[in-house]
Amino acid sequence: MLNAGEGNGYTVRPYSTTLESDLSAELETVRDFLRWAISRFGDAELFYGHGTDNAQDEAWFLVCSALKLPFDLDGRLLDARLTAGEREHVLGLIERRVTE
Repeated sequence: MLNAGEGNGYTVRPYSTTLESDLSAELETVRDFLRWAISRFGDAELFYGHGTDNAQDEAWFLVCSALKLPFDLDGRLLDARLTAGEREHVLGLIERRVTE
């Protein structure tokens, strides 16, 4: 497995408040946040074991829980846009999961 920036053509910037602000403007939909969380969790090489065993399931659980959405979410809702407050909340939870 390659580390971020190691032979893959891009460098992952460290997460920061500035990055959170940038992301909050760029990520809009449930789908966007799921994809971002999966990537962040994969880069962080998290330990799973509290009901999930991979980055995708962990992201699904975190994002749906944060937005109070059912886990069997209708696929059409993946393109629903989040409010500014929801975006900040979900980004904060993703970062907390990566760092704690």
